Amino acid sequence: MDDLTQEKVNLAVSHVNSMLRAKYGDVPAIEAFRRIVGEEALRRLGIWPVPAAEVNLTPALVGWK
Repeated sequence: MDDLTQEKVNLAVSHVNSMLRAKYGDVPAIEAFRRIVGEEALRRLGIWPVPAAEVNLTPALVGWK
């Protein structure tokens, strides 16, 4: 894990939290969070919504094999 940068962690967090969640009515957790705390909070955290069709939950996302 030594090669993980903050940018790679932010990328992974963005993808994980952009999965559609039945618990939230098929809304990604990141969208529910954005609605509660606002866009500025996402920007400050360095995370962003990823379109559902583009969510990647594989190690390749951060450059691992």
